[in-house]
Amino acid sequence: MLIQFTVENFGSFKNPGSLSFVESRISEFKESLLHSPSDATGILPVMMLYGPNGGGKSTILRALTFLGLSAVSSLEENPHFSGDKESKKKPSAFEIIFRIKDMEYNYQLKVSHKKVLEETLFYRNLSQSAYDVVFDRDSEGIYLDGPVKQVDVAALEDNMTMLGFLHTQHISTELDSAIGWLQNLHMKSCQQVTDEQLLDVLKVSEKKEQLLTYMNQLGYSLKDITVVKGIPYLIYANGMKLSFSQEASGVSMILMMLSWYLSKADDGGIFIADDISGSLHPALLAQFIRLFTTQKATGTAQLIATSNDMPTMHNSFLRRDEIWLCSKSLDEGSSLYTLAEYIKENGEKVRKDEVYYKQYLEGRYDSVPDIQNLS
Repeated sequence: MLIQFTVENFGSFKNPGSLSFVESRISEFKESLLHSPSDATGILPVMMLYGPNGGGKSTILRALTFLGLSAVSSLEENPHFSGDKESKKKPSAFEIIFRIKDMEYNYQLKVSHKKVLEETLFYRNLSQSAYDVVFDRDSEGIYLDGPVKQVDVAALEDNMTMLGFLHTQHISTELDSAIGWLQNLHMKSCQQVTDEQLLDVLKVSEKKEQLLTYMNQLGYSLKDITVVKGIPYLIYANGMKLSFSQEASGVSMILMMLSWYLSKADDGGIFIADDISGSLHPALLAQFIRLFTTQKATGTAQLIATSNDMPTMHNSFLRRDEIWLCSKSLDEGSSLYTLAEYIKENGEKVRKDEVYYKQYLEGRYDSVPDIQNLS
C-alpha cells in the first residue's frame, strides 16, 4: 500500500508537493479504509486529483512513474522545474513510503542529469516504531546493512540507483518484493486501449469469470471472451461477436480498467490512471471507483487518478481526504491540498454536507481555470 509520496523540483513542482494516503480525522466512510494486519492506521483506498489543465495533476503521476522506473533501470533525464534557471542546477528529490504485508519501506532519492546524488532506504516491521537503515548513499560513498550488507557494489555506477543495480544484476535479497512493488508504478492512460492487460487477465480462469460477472453487473450481457490468434473477442448473449478493438470505446475502456483492477486486487498494487473519466459514462466510473472503496477485508488495492469528472466529486461518494486539488502559479509552480485541510475565505473548513463539485466550480476551493469570456 502507498502511504505517502513527495516530489520536489520535478516538472511543474518547484517546491515539495506531498500526497498522503493516511486518513484525516474525519468521520465519513470509515468502513472503506484499508488496514495493515499489524497496524490500526487507516489508509485511503482512493485518491482523486482535480484541477485546471496544466495545473500539475498528471505531473505527480509522472513523478511516481519516474521513481518506479528508476528502481529497475538506468536513470532517465529528470525534468527539472522549468519556471526559473536556478532550479535546473538543483536536484529533483523524491520520497515514497509504502507497505507490503507487515513491512514498511521509506525510500528517498535525489537525482540530477541522469546521476544519483543521494539515495537511502529504510525499513521497519510494523510491530516496531523505529526504522533500520538498509543502505545510505551520497557523494562520499555508500553504507550497506541488513539484506544488502554483503553485496558487492563495485560495478554500481552514478546513472543507476542501488535498487536498479540489484534488479539488473539479478541479485536476490529480501528487498525483491519492494523492488517489484516499485516496478509496478506505471501510469495508465485512459485514452488508449490495448489487448495486453486483458490477455493477461484471461489467462487466469477465475479472473476471467470475475471479469464477466462485473460486466454483466454493469448491464452488458457478455457471455464469454475468447482469444483467437492472440486477439480477444467479446461474445454476447444474443450471439453477437466483436473483437476487442471493434467494440465501442467506452465499453472497451471499462473492460480494460476492470482487467487492470483484477490484476492488482490480490497483491496490494496501486492503479495509477491519468484522465480516468476518459470516454466513460459517469455511472460506470462511479462503479469502478467503488471496487476500491468496498473491497473485502483482505483487499488492499489502491487507486490514484486524475479526473475532470464532476459527479464523482460528491460527499455521498468520496471522503474529503480522498479529494485532492492541484493548482499552479507561474513563479512557485504546482501545489497540492485536500478538501479535508482546505480553509475557505470565511476561515472555515469544508463541511462533509457540502455539494463539493458545485462549490468547486464556483471557485470556492480555488484550483479552477482562470477563464475570461471569449470575445
